[in-house]
Amino acid sequence: MLVQITLQKVRAYGRQHTAGMRDVAAEAPDGATLLLEAVAHEPGPAVAAALVDQIEAVLRGMPALYCDLLQLRLEGYSVSDTAARLRVSRRTVHRGLRLLQERLTRMKGEG
Repeated sequence: MLVQITLQKVRAYGRQHTAGMRDVAAEAPDGATLLLEAVAHEPGPAVAAALVDQIEAVLRGMPALYCDLLQLRLEGYSVSDTAARLRVSRRTVHRGLRLLQERLTRMKGEG
């Protein structure tokens, strides 16, 4: 489910950055083809599986709160909405996101 949500968000950002004034084709006609190809196709099963593995590795050993926090943020909820839904402070949400980001950065550095 997290993979599906993430893929939808990536496609939405791609559409946003190819719309109107943000369109790469307006500045670099050759670059537009590469960008459109990148956002036009669905990631393959290998990419989706790698993303799931990475998310599971980041969340391994963490309390369930962090999984819920990540899921809500990937679904597009704001920090305030996430805090309200989880019944924690916004500061706790920010701290949790920072911790997850640090774990991901550390994992990328190790592997």
